[in-house]
Amino acid sequence: MTVLVGLKCMDGAVLACDSKETRANYYRFWPKVTFVGGSFVVLYAGNPTLGEVFARRVDSSIYRARRNGQIDRSKAAQLVDEVLLLLAKDAGEDAVKGRQIMIAGTADTSEVCLWSVDAGEIYLREMRNWECYGSGIDAAEMLMKDFYFPEVTTQQAIPLLACVIRSVSEICIDCGGPISVIIVDQQGIKKLTSGEVKSALKRLRPLLDRLRKELPRRVLRGEKVQLSHYMRKNELR
Repeated sequence: MTVLVGLKCMDGAVLACDSKETRANYYRFWPKVTFVGGSFVVLYAGNPTLGEVFARRVDSSIYRARRNGQIDRSKAAQLVDEVLLLLAKDAGEDAVKGRQIMIAGTADTSEVCLWSVDAGEIYLREMRNWECYGSGIDAAEMLMKDFYFPEVTTQQAIPLLACVIRSVSEICIDCGGPISVIIVDQQGIKKLTSGEVKSALKRLRPLLDRLRKELPRRVLRGEKVQLSHYMRKNELR
């Protein structure tokens, strides 16, 4: 299994995931980020083979459609929905409904696209303020409730999501391995290097851990707490 987290930001979005793939009686570390169509990225939890097939089909569909002109946000969503429906027909609806998917990217018209496909569904929907998927969903949701604030930027979100993935990996045996972090904005998509992710964690995780311990006490004392202000005060930017 895995843990995926997506977070909408003021200037785009940041997505992150672990790399541990568990199958029956063994596991391996395997990239769970697939770039498709030149300007989109797919992250998935659930059946890895089905996820890989889905990504390849989306990739082919986008490239074919571009032969007839630019792809705007609406057209991109239509193409992904068509792939999902065809995959459900080929593999069975139950198989497709057994996985969770995040899709993000930039249309040819510079529109940022942020979509999710829930377990039990075969259609796209808009990504919420944040999304957590995979076997580590409960722990990830708990952390995101502590860390989220509306005016978060992509640069602030990078260490936040990296910290969430690392923390979940430490308590969930089905999660772990190298962390992938992707930034999405009007300029396109960018995957951080492993060195950039490690640097963000090393520099900021102690502060984030302290933050989670101090905030509840301040709330219980009746203080009005604004997480964004607290983060800026502690130079998390």
